[in-house]
Amino acid sequence: MFTHPYFKGMIILTDKVNKEGVHMSAFAISDTLAGKDIKALRQTLGMTQEAFSRLVCVSKKTIERWESSEKEITGPIVTLAKILTEYPQIKEELEIPEKEYPLRLWYMCGNKIYTIIDVDERHRRVKIYNYTRNFLSRAFGREEHPTFEAYEAFLESRCFPRSRDKMKLILRELDNRQSSKGNQLKWESGGIWYKADYTGCEGLAEYVVSGLLLESSLLPEEFVSYQTEEISYKQNRYLANRCIVSQ
Repeated sequence: MFTHPYFKGMIILTDKVNKEGVHMSAFAISDTLAGKDIKALRQTLGMTQEAFSRLVCVSKKTIERWESSEKEITGPIVTLAKILTEYPQIKEELEIPEKEYPLRLWYMCGNKIYTIIDVDERHRRVKIYNYTRNFLSRAFGREEHPTFEAYEAFLESRCFPRSRDKMKLILRELDNRQSSKGNQLKWESGGIWYKADYTGCEGLAEYVVSGLLLESSLLPEEFVSYQTEEISYKQNRYLANRCIVSQ
């Protein structure tokens, strides 16, 4: 190691290990980070401790502890801080903006957000925000500024038909056996009941509530457990709910 009078840093000459015999990192990233550096990064990004904690997926208390600590900090935050320091625009790319139009749709796979769609149906306007660089995973592919007509085509091809009447016709072609109660189309196949989910919200609510009941003190035979299901019809997929009723 040597220093230069006109250079404030230092140069280390090593071959895989330093003089203490510790193996050097295979990447140009420090092994530790000081609390003051985390605070400086957060302030540079213009974020509160609460917002920064959500960005790096830790609690606000952890951010407070890091920033006030005099000890060197280790772990994934070191690499993440390096990336955010060199590429601060990542924060802008990941940030979810305020809703611009009355309706907001989330195009997701599991818990991964691929596209957010803001819609003004009255004035037929659409604005999208993509959160993946994979065009195949985006709601509108390579299109960054879809028209309202493209949005309607998207709904029909990937979500649901334009009308409930069309949905009823599709499901009747699949199986016309219906239960005796309720105004939704239902049918049974192989001991499993299926119920059409016209709006996408009612089925989700039933699925979530049944999941909560599974964790309650109720016995399985005291409620109906719902699971989501996809129905394939003419190369399109539609959402439905299925439930197994105890005999």
